[in-house]
Amino acid sequence: MIGPKTSNDQSVGTKPRKKASQTTGAKETAKRNCLSLKQRVKIITYAKNHRKEGYRKVAEKFDIGRIQAQKILEEKEMILAE
Repeated sequence: MIGPKTSNDQSVGTKPRKKASQTTGAKETAKRNCLSLKQRVKIITYAKNHRKEGYRKVAEKFDIGRIQAQKILEEKEMILAE
């Protein structure tokens, strides 16, 4: 006998939701890394001497995020003026 659907029943064609720990590609976020002026100047100097390396390689070298490296290099004139 077919009865009314309960909340435990799944309709045809739907997938059960994955828990956050089961999702693919999820990685833990690293703690923010605040750099001193000296460290930022070091990053700028390294990037200047290694022009062919992109933001990702610079970031890996200094153990920072790619976006953080990108912002440092985009704002290099302001950083060097300090």
